[in-house]
Amino acid sequence: MRDLDARTVNLRTLPIQISRRGFVLNALFVQNNFRHAVKDKGVSHDTMEDRRQYIYRAFHYLEHNDIKSFKPDPRSLGDRHVRFLFADMERRAKAGVLGPSAIQKAHSYLRTFAGWIGKPGLVLPISTYISDETLYRRSYVTKHSKAWDDNGVVPADVIAAVAEFDERVAVQIELMKEFGLSCKEAVMFRPHQDIVTATQAGKAAAGAAEYLQLRRGTKGGRLRYVPAVTPSQLAAIEHARRVAPGENDSLSDPRYQLVRAIRHQRYVMELAVRPDQGHARRDGAWLAARLCGRAIRG
Repeated sequence: MRDLDARTVNLRTLPIQISRRGFVLNALFVQNNFRHAVKDKGVSHDTMEDRRQYIYRAFHYLEHNDIKSFKPDPRSLGDRHVRFLFADMERRAKAGVLGPSAIQKAHSYLRTFAGWIGKPGLVLPISTYISDETLYRRSYVTKHSKAWDDNGVVPADVIAAVAEFDERVAVQIELMKEFGLSCKEAVMFRPHQDIVTATQAGKAAAGAAEYLQLRRGTKGGRLRYVPAVTPSQLAAIEHARRVAPGENDSLSDPRYQLVRAIRHQRYVMELAVRPDQGHARRDGAWLAARLCGRAIRG
């Protein structure tokens, strides 16, 4: 196995051998994990890592459980293995430790993996394995408003309070509010480099003079443009440029790498406001949970 390269080995002709199942699993990820399950495009690093971790956990569970131990070559994954995995998911869902989103994600990853090993029809609909659809069916209709005003949050007050603790984080929140940026996009945003004219964005006829050019931190690294139109949006850009004056500066603290910068953003939102400021501290925690979960527009 020393002369085998995970990047180039032909897994269709490589003989089944249980002792090298770890090598085979790694080779499958090296050769396939960067691909989208259906479309002809790549996927984000987060998706690749999440997918890898789940599949490795699944094979570990197949071998190390209290019911029956399986040691399949990854290419030999079959119906009995898939049913065994879903039986465990059903037990955990009934116990309240596994939600519908986790089950749907696991189903998606297993189906993608089945395609890698040449068995695209192996993984059947979830209803085949779990009879109670309430265990795996997600509701997409919101029951509570998540708008800032409807939750008693005054963004300007919280942003001002955060600015006393860390102005970079305050600007990040301001841009997230004004432009709908994600947590990661705001941290990586460069206020001098990532602003382009309408002509540069290929949107000369759209009406806006300037656009945010977003690629850093976007899902899958996909490029998108966001117009800067309102006075509050233009003011947020100028504020960002004052905080990060260098031509190539981003809004993250230069002392931090990306993961720590994102963690620092949430930490500041939760803790920057003093307890004697009443609801502001609660609002900071609310903003952290909402903004770091997904982008919010005011």
